[in-house]
Amino acid sequence: MKPKDLCGIPWTLAFALRADGGGELRKHGNLIGNGKANKRSVWTVNTQSFTDAHFATFPEKLIEPCILAGCSAEGLVLDPFMGAGTTALVARKLNRNFIGIELNQKYIEIAERRLQREVPLFI
Repeated sequence: MKPKDLCGIPWTLAFALRADGGGELRKHGNLIGNGKANKRSVWTVNTQSFTDAHFATFPEKLIEPCILAGCSAEGLVLDPFMGAGTTALVARKLNRNFIGIELNQKYIEIAERRLQREVPLFI
């Protein structure tokens, strides 16, 4: 193996997901006939406004099926580019733990306020 060689990891993951039959994404796919269908490669998700000073936020409905498919209840979600905290917010709403990494202090403050306002950890 050479340095930074992925050793077939992406293919191993793809084969495992295929063998699993789509996992949680099947439940959230387009319902056809028997009520089961795989999530398609193009998803239609309505936009969602965000008023704070972060310009690359995405709708919560976009990340929700990804978290459901990739993380069990009370599991751990890692967001290495946390930004305004949308992934963390959805993770908490779905009863998942999260670790968010963000270098920009302004975005950290936005995410902290947002999480405290929408899913407070302590009452």
